[in-house]
Amino acid sequence: MEGFLPPLWCLFWYLVSLPFFIWGVKRIKVIFREHPEQKLILAVSGAFIFVLSSLKLPSVSGSSSHPTGTGLSTILYGPAITSVLATIVLVFQALLLAHGGITTLGANVFSMGIAGPFVAYFAFKGLRKAKASIGASVFVAAFLADMITYVVTSFQLALAYPSGGSVLVSFEAFLAVFAVTQIPLAIAEGILIVIFFNFLTKSRPEIIEGCDVVRKETRRTKIMYLIGLISIVAVITVAYAFNLVSNLNGTDDKGGQLIQGIVPNYQPWFNSIWTPDSTQEVGLFMLQTLIGLVIIAYVVHRLRKSKAKEKAAGTQPVGGPTSIDEIAFTSPMRRWPPLGKLFLVLSMLFASIFASSIIVPGIVLVVGTALLAYSTRFRFPRVVLIALLDGLAVLIIGSLVIALITPGMTMYSLDLFGLRLNLSDNGMNLGLLVFMRALAGMSVMLFFATSTPIPHLSEAMEQLRLPKEISELVVLIYRYSFLLLELLGTMYLAAQCRLGFKGLRNKFRTSGKLAVGLFTRSMEVADRSQVALECRGFRGQFHSFRPPAKVTWVWIVLPLLIFAGLFVLNTAVFGSFRIW
Repeated sequence: MEGFLPPLWCLFWYLVSLPFFIWGVKRIKVIFREHPEQKLILAVSGAFIFVLSSLKLPSVSGSSSHPTGTGLSTILYGPAITSVLATIVLVFQALLLAHGGITTLGANVFSMGIAGPFVAYFAFKGLRKAKASIGASVFVAAFLADMITYVVTSFQLALAYPSGGSVLVSFEAFLAVFAVTQIPLAIAEGILIVIFFNFLTKSRPEIIEGCDVVRKETRRTKIMYLIGLISIVAVITVAYAFNLVSNLNGTDDKGGQLIQGIVPNYQPWFNSIWTPDSTQEVGLFMLQTLIGLVIIAYVVHRLRKSKAKEKAAGTQPVGGPTSIDEIAFTSPMRRWPPLGKLFLVLSMLFASIFASSIIVPGIVLVVGTALLAYSTRFRFPRVVLIALLDGLAVLIIGSLVIALITPGMTMYSLDLFGLRLNLSDNGMNLGLLVFMRALAGMSVMLFFATSTPIPHLSEAMEQLRLPKEISELVVLIYRYSFLLLELLGTMYLAAQCRLGFKGLRNKFRTSGKLAVGLFTRSMEVADRSQVALECRGFRGQFHSFRPPAKVTWVWIVLPLLIFAGLFVLNTAVFGSFRIW
């Protein structure tokens, strides 16, 4: 909205915001001098503003807007420092993205960096004194920091452009444009801030003085995380589903249209030095998001690294599951019926495969990821991350190939080593759909793998009246593969100690010897394993100390309802299910 605010009001808001900015700079200097360990958390607070304020999200009201992200820094450091962080972000957007504006910078800083944070800060302190829970206090503060920003923005515009001489009438009109759109986004932002705030207090509880934060993760806490993440995605997904055919004009655009309605033929008195086109704008907003995510990832890495040092020093217990089966045996979902989990996975998998748009696979991906997070106790062990990264690499390459070979209207062409590559609209849509389908399927299958031990799967196969020889063979192959991997690891280490992999020639020779040696040794391992099983009275069945739960009618009806719900959603929005 560059040039839409009259010059006198621009100067007024600059003068009002300047003292708070100076106060914030002084507060930052004090923190850097007296508490240098707080630099990382201060950085991640600013990164949250960078990330969230760069996301243009739709709302159920038919418009789109940006979260503010100021709630976290307000709770941790107060409104003064938040005004500085907000100013940095707003200057970045004004200069590089032509978003907001230099002329409106003072007004934007006041609404986003001062008014919203001040209300949120006092609300947080008041709720804490009233003995409200930390989660509720953080949510209310983050929600108000977002909402008050747009309420004050509406009031600022109403002061500058009273409708028919009435500031109140104009305020109500601007409020309908800005505040109503922001409500669902503020709810989603509040939930996200609660989740990340809880993570910070568990990683570094010293950053919160006087807060009765429960440092031990409980099942209830993790369930709340799961519900919170699903709620965030549900708000955004519903908004997209209701606004697929609309242009999703931003609140700034609608605000400018409203000003021109109040003052006919109004022209901005100042224009941006440059205005990026839609493609450049998306790229620059992605750059802003990337900057924030890099900072957050760096801080999280440093916090985890410090925890690892504490473990190495003996202050924390060391160890954790290193294989999928170990993860499954420690999963909180281990007691769920294996067949019930299988039916649940298949219902979401088939719904994703047969969907005609990315909406259903996107929902399945979110649910599958949430279930996977809960199954791994929100830790995502290394073996799971490796599986996800390997799968992503294959999916990206495969989807790119599909996008390039599918005929259609050319959107982008590239000459690569004499080969002409054309990216068509049909190819991009099909490639994205295949990618989302495969990614959703991978998430639900990993959930099933990390929550269902192989012996439980074997007993579930018997419940389906499959031949017991098949279930026996499944368990034997699985167990025997681990024996061979352990044997290969021992042989590989021995070869390394003897410099068997020094030089290209030795690498090939040693690898061949390892392959031959593993084959011959595997016969010996098989014979010894057979003798061991017979000595233990093995009769073709692997018994569990605690057998898995039997499947009930609930676990049959629930997957059917989920599939039906996804079917109805896809049919209502896009007309039908179809297989490409």
